[in-house]
Amino acid sequence: MNIIEKVKQESKKRKIYIWGASKTCEKFIERFQKEDIIVEGVIDSKRVGEIGGIKIITPEEFEEKKEDTFIVVSVTEQEKLRMKMEECYAGRYIYEGDGIYIQSLKNNFYSDFYDNEINGYLDDCLINLRACGKIKVGKNVKIGKNVTITVGDYSKLIIGDDVTLKDNVIIKVSGDSIAKIGDNVSLGENVKFRTLNNSVSNIKRGCRIDDESCINVTDDSKLIMGSGCALKRFQDFYVFKNSEAKFGERTTLARSNMIHVLDHTKFQCGKDCMFSYKINIRTLNSHTIFTQNGIKHTKESVILGNHVWIGMECILMPGTNIGDCSIVGASTLVNKKIPPHCLVVGTPCRIMEEGVDWSRKEKIDEEYFMEEVKQREF
Repeated sequence: MNIIEKVKQESKKRKIYIWGASKTCEKFIERFQKEDIIVEGVIDSKRVGEIGGIKIITPEEFEEKKEDTFIVVSVTEQEKLRMKMEECYAGRYIYEGDGIYIQSLKNNFYSDFYDNEINGYLDDCLINLRACGKIKVGKNVKIGKNVTITVGDYSKLIIGDDVTLKDNVIIKVSGDSIAKIGDNVSLGENVKFRTLNNSVSNIKRGCRIDDESCINVTDDSKLIMGSGCALKRFQDFYVFKNSEAKFGERTTLARSNMIHVLDHTKFQCGKDCMFSYKINIRTLNSHTIFTQNGIKHTKESVILGNHVWIGMECILMPGTNIGDCSIVGASTLVNKKIPPHCLVVGTPCRIMEEGVDWSRKEKIDEEYFMEEVKQREF
């Protein structure tokens, strides 16, 4: 039984109100109007004005006119709200905000009342759709156990060919956002990948994100991961508040790194960069500092050139800018501009040697040095 049938059957000619001025509420109003179901008002404690041409009122205003009314709840699951409905409006409400849950979709196409769509084959995972969510799935996508995909609120998830989602992966895209997972990408066990609130994520071809990693992109932000990037276990990425993170192709990160990009800033690294483990990168100091001269609240972008090597347990602070082919030694703190081809160490960092370069190879011969290192082009 869909929501139209439920409302017609259960409202019993009472005046209908929708609780929650959400994207789902807009879809309810649109469909109700097509079925000549009259909505008297929308109840919301935070928004004012109108939604879908229907006036928004507060819960307090609704209390004054609650007699002979019926409520359709359009927000996601909230225990307190469900308890309030049961206590105050028992028999006079339906809770339709939890979304549509699909356990194992074996057909190549799905659509529903809420304008959700799935194109492609998704099997053995829990799919949660809210309103106007679109999923496009390529060929030969391998799904592990207990994978959960949530897409809704006018958002899109695009999964390419030959993608692997291992056990307990969580993917969430909502709030008018777009997430793209390119061909031959692998997400390891317990990876959490979220793109929320008008944000964009693009994991390009051949990337690998290993077990227990957490990637959050939200609040008008953007993440671009170039083709062939490899992230080992326990990565912790946050890209919030109109910010951007960009990784050049073939960049690698060893385990347990933390990158926080916040408040209208950027983190950017070029091609073929190499990050060791337990590195902490921040574009914002996160807390306000009071000095005799006033308030200090540092936020600046962190920019790395091509082929930069960051050693283990380094800290890159707001304002860091590292030139091509430079090396940052272990446990170094960087908070300034470093020229290309430099080796820096210390806290704070200092230049130990200039005119350096490096290779991922453990050993190289003279021929390699002459032909590959000196003539490297980016």
